[in-house]
Amino acid sequence: MSWNIDKSRSNLEFAVKHMVISTVRGVFSDYDAEILLDDSQLEQASVVARVRTASVSTKDATRDEYLVSPEFFDPQTFPEMLFRSTGVRVRGKRITLIGDLTIRDCTRSITLSGNWNSQGGGMNCRLQFSFSGEIEREAFGLVFNSAVETVSVVVGKKIKLNVEILLVES
Repeated sequence: MSWNIDKSRSNLEFAVKHMVISTVRGVFSDYDAEILLDDSQLEQASVVARVRTASVSTKDATRDEYLVSPEFFDPQTFPEMLFRSTGVRVRGKRITLIGDLTIRDCTRSITLSGNWNSQGGGMNCRLQFSFSGEIEREAFGLVFNSAVETVSVVVGKKIKLNVEILLVES
């Protein structure tokens, strides 16, 4: 079965340490996905998701300008991040989604873990997934500022990912 994301009830968020003591949070607002799954056989699910890098927002215009500059996400050259699932494991309401994430021109395997729930049936069926995971930004060529990074920890190297998705059967 094919599913659509209810974007009014879904979020793609990230968090990273800043200056060791604070946390900067951000979201991507422009994304879509091709999702094929049967809620009775989630292990067979297939996900291909695209996130437009220019849609990043951290609620700080100066930081957001930097994130969409050629030095970081560079949406002119790399307009999308791509996630392609390679496996799904389910144990009750716990779910693990494994896949390849491409940012810029670097592809790395990542694992997202979380929970899932369902409601309704037939054309009114809804599936909700909450995933979290972590990536190393430098593994994807995401360097904050090469001159600063050699002398100080301004931006953490680990990026925490939080994904809340509500699916509606299409």
